Amino acid sequence: MRTELSGFGTDRRQLRLPSVVYIVDDDVSFHTATQHRLQLAGYEVQIYSSTEQFLDQQLDDNQLGCLLVDVRIPGLGGPELQARLHEAGSTLPFALQES
Repeated sequence: MRTELSGFGTDRRQLRLPSVVYIVDDDVSFHTATQHRLQLAGYEVQIYSSTEQFLDQQLDDNQLGCLLVDVRIPGLGGPELQARLHEAGSTLPFALQES
């Protein structure tokens, strides 16, 4: 898939922008709306309803991505997930949000 960015005529991989956004949020209305907007912008979106569900999946190390996590998700919270990923050596860009 080729996505034009601000008229530059280049794709995300050439600019090293994420191609997939992982959303970790238990608020269905938030992640549904966010998923819709991101997909319209050309991103692949993967939804996880808990941090534990996200940690259980295997990420493709070759796929550029970023992580959007609810700061107050029940269970293992966003900041704790960020610390765990950092300890594991993850370089996945991480953004905390409050829905």
